[in-house]
Amino acid sequence: MELETFDKVVALWEQLVPNTYSPNRFTMKNFIDLVDRCGAVQLIPRLWSDVVSFDGLSRATDGPMMVDRLLAIMIKHTEGDLADEWKSKFAEIVVGVQTRCPLVAEEQNDRRESRGRALNRMEWTAPMLGNLLLIALRCNGFDEAWKIFEVFSPKRASFVGSPSGRSLAALVAACVDREDVGKATSVLEAMDDLAVEEAKSSAQLLRGRADLALQEGQRALIDRILARKDKPVKIRIAETSLY
Repeated sequence: MELETFDKVVALWEQLVPNTYSPNRFTMKNFIDLVDRCGAVQLIPRLWSDVVSFDGLSRATDGPMMVDRLLAIMIKHTEGDLADEWKSKFAEIVVGVQTRCPLVAEEQNDRRESRGRALNRMEWTAPMLGNLLLIALRCNGFDEAWKIFEVFSPKRASFVGSPSGRSLAALVAACVDREDVGKATSVLEAMDDLAVEEAKSSAQLLRGRADLALQEGQRALIDRILARKDKPVKIRIAETSLY
């Protein structure tokens, strides 16, 4: 899509939404995809505001999709340095997401009837939590990222999937920067339990800090991770027929 056309679409959106037109979930999804394709990071706070305004998070089928797409876009377009203005805005979204959608696993969800209306709690997956955690770190929100990890870690078997290795590795690096060996090894233990590929590099990072005092159990964890042999990659070749 040409930039001029995209600008016209955005201008029309801002003109009509929310006073004249209330977009349905399909329109919201299409607009979110458009923002992603055009890399319009500056529109993400507006998108979050619109999703919340139109009650897009209250429906069990819409909430996960909306949040998952927004988090994925924020991760994708914040790889490099992020201006302080956007760090602040994205940090607000990280807090807002948790306020609107409590961090609970699928099996913890239940549906209750309140005043005749169904209240559906969104089902979080581990990859979504990993993205949320990584965004918090990129926005200088270590404390917020740690809170997310504390929700996930003790009940990680209850969440579908695993957080991305880079999100957990980033958290280990942030702990090491703060010289917090206890927290770093807690994350490393979770990475080991989840068989995350980045566990070795994170263990090497922690071992490489000679100025940090490691307890015997922490050294044993690092040694165990570094001693583990990498599993060979299995390549499955699809069977084909010439006839």
